Amino acid sequence: LRRIQRAAEQMTQRVESLLLLAHAEAGERPPLTDDVELDGLALECADLMRGRARGLHRSLELERVDPVQARGNEALLREALLELIENALRHGASDAPVAVSAYADNGRACVAVSSGGPPPPAAVLHEPAAPPHSAAGPGGLGLSIMRWIAAAHDGRLRYLRRGDRNVFSLEWPAG
Repeated sequence: LRRIQRAAEQMTQRVESLLLLAHAEAGERPPLTDDVELDGLALECADLMRGRARGLHRSLELERVDPVQARGNEALLREALLELIENALRHGASDAPVAVSAYADNGRACVAVSSGGPPPPAAVLHEPAAPPHSAAGPGGLGLSIMRWIAAAHDGRLRYLRRGDRNVFSLEWPAG
């Protein structure tokens, strides 16, 4: 029954992701009218993913979490941060914690997730110039959706290597 429940949850998540991708490919622009509390978003997402982290024998922690607000679409930003955490839990080094951050800096809002391990393959980091037309692209469905969420917020999905850690962040104008 647990396997069936996990499979059903995965299928639900996949269908929701495909619907988001369909909206992206249709050129839809979501409303960006929410005042998003970044600290609340980070706490909520970390809390939602604790069970997943425990199931993968991973540790999940908060890193930089500032009590600031930024304009955006809260549901989409939540989806992006959850996907960033999921990717870090699945692909990061198992002996290093996954760290969640949310803050504003120089007029830009940022949610970021860092994890240990080797850098991802270059094909995963490739940013297509146009919206993705296939979920099978090198960055996968999750990264395609995160790129669309970033673009919808006039922002970007960014990767950087900090020491022995991989940091993926979604950045957008805070105002």
